[in-house]
Amino acid sequence: MSITEKLTLSLALIALLSGCNRTSIEDQTLSPQSVNLNTVSMKENSITTTQDNIKVEVIGELGAKVFLNNQEMGEIPENGKLVINIGVDEIGTHYYNIYTIDKEGKKSENKVLKVIKKAKSSELGRVSTKGEVAGLTVSKEKIAFLAEKGDGVEIVGIGFNDTVSSDLLSTIDIDAYGVVLSDNGKKLYIKDKNGVYSIVDISNISDPKIIGSLKELPTRPNEAKTKDSKYTYYKRACGIGLKTPTDNTLLIKDKFITDVVIVEDKYILASHGKEGLYLYDISDRTHPKKIGTKEINGVASALSVLEDDGILFVANKKGVDIYNLDILLHEMGAK
Repeated sequence: MSITEKLTLSLALIALLSGCNRTSIEDQTLSPQSVNLNTVSMKENSITTTQDNIKVEVIGELGAKVFLNNQEMGEIPENGKLVINIGVDEIGTHYYNIYTIDKEGKKSENKVLKVIKKAKSSELGRVSTKGEVAGLTVSKEKIAFLAEKGDGVEIVGIGFNDTVSSDLLSTIDIDAYGVVLSDNGKKLYIKDKNGVYSIVDISNISDPKIIGSLKELPTRPNEAKTKDSKYTYYKRACGIGLKTPTDNTLLIKDKFITDVVIVEDKYILASHGKEGLYLYDISDRTHPKKIGTKEINGVASALSVLEDDGILFVANKKGVDIYNLDILLHEMGAK
């Protein structure tokens, strides 16, 4: 008899977990419900929460040992269920491997649980900077690259626990009016006031090195694509442009818009100087509808988003404000 025939490994989510419904951003109490991980896709094995701890119920054969990230958590008791507690300290996305080993030493299939921790307030915190932030980009590792005009570039590690923390990793002494991260995350392109880009090797983040220059980048720096890549929205001198395989047009005329990002594949967030943030519904791709605004601290100059972690970064004159994306969208009128 195979291990998958002898052992059914299931999870029951029995914590206070945050729902995905925009009408309620408060945590909801869920009744225990088992999810057979042998019959659902990996994408479905996820939890979104604002809590510091979640409980997972592992259902299996009597006496089987349960492991979480290779650490033994206990044995399945007579009732066939072992509840394990998982601490989730930092905001962001976390992955946990769960498996069992039965009395005969046979290991079950490894299951991956994705836990997304989000904040309870839209305003998570702020990172102060030496100079005025004219552009920024943030890597998936939560390293922020901040272009600060004549004050150069600051490279800052961002931490999320009960509060936002920052750690200055290195600096680049160069005029910086914009920054773009390469797809592989090993190069940084820094734009000067004349629009010329310096190429910086950041494979060693504590010792960045300028290795060349470009007059223009292969892709537009202030652009955001829909998931099907059919529609590209980008910052133009007089507003937001829309580029499709057959057309390139000015979609929203507004010279005060400084940057754009797409979230949830149906909204555009735009930084709008002294007026903060604008939110547009692009369910109809070619007819955006403005649905909300948000005042911020200072003048909004640039944006960067980590959508999987639900975090938005907004640059202004003296730093970067950091927001919980889900709650911010709710406050601005997203449904």
